[in-house]
Amino acid sequence: MSDIKPRLPKAVPVLGVLTLLGLVAAGWIPRARRAEAVERQRAFSTAPRRVVTGVVQRAPAKATFSLSGTAAPMRAAVVTARGTGFVQSTLVDLGDTVKAGQVLAVLESPEVDEDVKRAKARLTEAEANVTLARSAAERSSRLSEQGVASKQQAEEAQSRLTTAIASVETTRADTLRLSALKGFTRVVAPFAGVVTRRFIEQGALVSSDRAPLFEVAQTDTLKVTVDVPQWLAADVRPGLAVSIAPAQRPALAVEARVTRSAFALDPVTRTLRVEALVEKPGALLANAFVQVTFTVERADPPLLVPASAVVPRADGVRLHVVNDGVVATTLVTIARDQGRTVEVLTGVAAGAKVVLNPPDDLENGERVEVMQPVQPDGGVAR
Repeated sequence: MSDIKPRLPKAVPVLGVLTLLGLVAAGWIPRARRAEAVERQRAFSTAPRRVVTGVVQRAPAKATFSLSGTAAPMRAAVVTARGTGFVQSTLVDLGDTVKAGQVLAVLESPEVDEDVKRAKARLTEAEANVTLARSAAERSSRLSEQGVASKQQAEEAQSRLTTAIASVETTRADTLRLSALKGFTRVVAPFAGVVTRRFIEQGALVSSDRAPLFEVAQTDTLKVTVDVPQWLAADVRPGLAVSIAPAQRPALAVEARVTRSAFALDPVTRTLRVEALVEKPGALLANAFVQVTFTVERADPPLLVPASAVVPRADGVRLHVVNDGVVATTLVTIARDQGRTVEVLTGVAAGAKVVLNPPDDLENGERVEVMQPVQPDGGVAR
């Protein structure tokens, strides 16, 4: 019996080779992928950063601004009583129109009445004393000339006359003072206007010279005051036309003009106070907050920068300006925030390209790749 050797199938060597190749590939492919990823990361880190830029443009010379203001009466005064007494009657009420000098209320003051009577009686007595002293002085003077009375007696009589005359003047002044206080029991309006507040009721005791009784204001003409910020102050002058409307109701606006200016900034707020007179207030109410709209022609309009390019920092507001693919960081001065754009006064020039939505780690002097610039209004430059 002969030995028969088993013969392997022909596919076995092929499977071994394939298995070996699979094992090699299983180890090589991950390494190749890792190497490729490392290469991509290195290329990404060394390549210039891609940024989107916007163009800085000059704002139009004619611009409109709205600021908050206060509409106060042209004239307003709190009416007080100089004397003390009870309110006998009130002749006007809230909202009544009064004329200058019109009686608003009458006070009852029995003490003042008695003081006036006493002062008048003293004045009568003093005048009588002057008559007697004058008669005695004339008699002493004649007797002195005749040698019957001494010169000293004549001089003493003349001195008593002088004292009596002075007493009359003093008593008369006191009488006039008390009569004036009696007149103060009639409270009158200082000027024509409207009674905007009433603080007293009939029968109430007025015991202080500064106790308020009424408030009278001229509401047919309003004085609107506005604090203009420093960056706009140079363009707001007397004679400038403005539109004034109640807060939240712009459709009820009335036209007016700036009538007065402080011509100096407040040292604390750095604002310029201006006034405008409104002779026909319409829907405007006294002592109300209003919106004042200015339309000015600016000799040196500011620059418009996309709001997304502004980078606030602890030391100020910055912009990243791109010149020939290199970033230059600059400090700027913001005048006004318009929402999608901001007005810049200094720190950047018109036509400059600024980085929009800059990353936090963007540094000064870094090279970047500029993509298609975007206009401040949001459109793409063409």
